[in-house]
Amino acid sequence: MRRRIYIVLSCALLSAVALGPIVHRVCLATRSTVYAESREVDASVRPSEAELGLQDAEKLQTGDAGEVVQSRAVSELLSNLDLGSGPQIAPGAGSRLAEADALREQSTPAEAIRAYILVLDQFPDTPQAKAADERIAFLLGGRTEAELDAIEAALPSPKELTNVDGITALGQFYFKRAGDAGEGNPELAAKYLQLIYDIGWGVFQDDLDDHYKSKLLMGYLFAADALGKGEERRVALSAYANTLEPCFTSWLIKFELDGKELPFDYVKSEKGRESVRRYYAEKAGEQSSPAVSASYYAKARDASLQMLIDQPREIPVLDHGRYYLDAAAALGEEQRAAAVARLEAWIANEPLSIMRWVVRYELAMFLTGGPATSAEARAGFHHFEVMLDEAEKGIVEEAIDNIQIDEGIRGLLVCMWGHANAGTNRIEDAEVCYNWVLTYFTNETHAGSSAAYSLALMEQRKNLDDPAVGVAALEEFARSHPGNNYSGEALMEVAYTQICSDDAALAMQTYERIEKEYWDTSIAEKARKSRDKLTRQMVEHE
Repeated sequence: MRRRIYIVLSCALLSAVALGPIVHRVCLATRSTVYAESREVDASVRPSEAELGLQDAEKLQTGDAGEVVQSRAVSELLSNLDLGSGPQIAPGAGSRLAEADALREQSTPAEAIRAYILVLDQFPDTPQAKAADERIAFLLGGRTEAELDAIEAALPSPKELTNVDGITALGQFYFKRAGDAGEGNPELAAKYLQLIYDIGWGVFQDDLDDHYKSKLLMGYLFAADALGKGEERRVALSAYANTLEPCFTSWLIKFELDGKELPFDYVKSEKGRESVRRYYAEKAGEQSSPAVSASYYAKARDASLQMLIDQPREIPVLDHGRYYLDAAAALGEEQRAAAVARLEAWIANEPLSIMRWVVRYELAMFLTGGPATSAEARAGFHHFEVMLDEAEKGIVEEAIDNIQIDEGIRGLLVCMWGHANAGTNRIEDAEVCYNWVLTYFTNETHAGSSAAYSLALMEQRKNLDDPAVGVAALEEFARSHPGNNYSGEALMEVAYTQICSDDAALAMQTYERIEKEYWDTSIAEKARKSRDKLTRQMVEHE
């Protein structure tokens, strides 16, 4: 697991299964207030009764929660699917995470953070490690210097840690402290930079295709430069890269330090190639020059499309289609339209497969979840309908039964099935899908947190006349998933609901809470921008 401390990316990188855009248009279309322009809401793009065969298109368009389209027997289809005991949990991982959670709930953050770092170190690459990673950052938000001193005193030493994930978590804490000290206390900053430097080399010895190596490299060299050892480290890293088999780490070092951009297919593993794609996307967002930024977006677009084309059709990988569309959209309307047309053609020409089903989903989400023409949005909702038709033909069932597909991916496929139902107003069927996922996947897993968040959104969707019910469901989700990316989104939904209920002051408090608790994620920046916009609107309407 890798923390998000340096990442400033679009919240589109959350997950292919975030449901917000669908529910936003339906749930809030008729709840506009003086501040409603703080979010984009448009119910007019909902498909017609003739297009979707709905019983009452007017109620759907106005967001009336009373109308639910007839079930497509999702319960019957899912009743035949069984993942046994669910995803296997590394022995001891669940209990150790529970112990750390208990310390957090007892308001002992120092001991809790130590325990979470040990979960990361002892159970790397598990859902429990991911949850520990998220909760460390959650606990660090808004801490005073005295509290951070107490946390530091409880941290394990680098010698106690045996895995790169635990060492990385320790280094990130030191990086935060160095940043907090800044120019105001250069001696203290130098102390933490030395600690980063001392442990930095170790993080390049393992997991060489992990995308986070790009952030670690920059942090390590930043510390080395500050200590006057930058050139020495660059020479050592370049020599090290020459000893490695082709991987993301060697590709990265050669690009950043040697100025050699090797071809995309130099990196052999799928994970490593995905890291290259992410690197391009991140670099695009960091550039001040529009031309340079566009060149990186073009590389991210082309890499995404190549990975999509190369992917075996019966072993789906999520997000290739979405990343392709996002990168193309960043290049302007012409490229956006071309990418949409390209995926539409790809879907039309591909035989039915679970990979085609996934790409159809990603295109539907793209067309219904952001700036789009009425025709595009209607096309997106039509794709949701086709997804349901294809699911009835057994395409999802076959994938769930395919043991070659990662269990987590199989869980997310059922979440997507739920989202397609939600997108066509089949709320009960959507909930059946989400509850099936939660039968097998815990809160710590991606599928489990996605399903739980989606159920909270369904409560919001069903109770438009009583916003407090939806707010309570979203708040409970955030409480039970501390630090989870979806929790930040859930609190953004809470703020939106508060605005639509004419309680701008309470929404301001919610935005401030998000900025504090999710300080190291892009959702904090999103909350800050929303808060600033709402402040301007409040002043204008005084």
